[in-house]
Amino acid sequence: RKIGQSLHMSTSGYVSDEEYSRCLTPREERKQVLNEDRFPVMDQRNSWRRKLLGPIRYVKRKVLPSRSRQPGTLILVRCGQSDWNQNYTFTGWADPDLASEGVRECEHAARLLLEGGYEPDVI
Repeated sequence: RKIGQSLHMSTSGYVSDEEYSRCLTPREERKQVLNEDRFPVMDQRNSWRRKLLGPIRYVKRKVLPSRSRQPGTLILVRCGQSDWNQNYTFTGWADPDLASEGVRECEHAARLLLEGGYEPDVI
């Protein structure tokens, strides 16, 4: 840039990307990131409420035993044979009834799951 040349501000308010990147020292950047992690943007509660509930939540986590939940098992079974499959018809979002062969396939899959020790909660 020449001496006496006027400065033109970009839409960000900084003359150049270099000026923007140097607006915080590395220590200030680190401090800002750590503060952002402590208080998520989605936390819409008042600051006094956060300050009050934070220590309570900390003590609760340390003192009270936590219940460990075992993760469930998700079992996906593809549909059996339908009349539309036999005719090579595209089903899209439709839910055609199963053909007799499709019903037998589903019953067989259910028997295999029960033999394997799985007892489904939701079907």
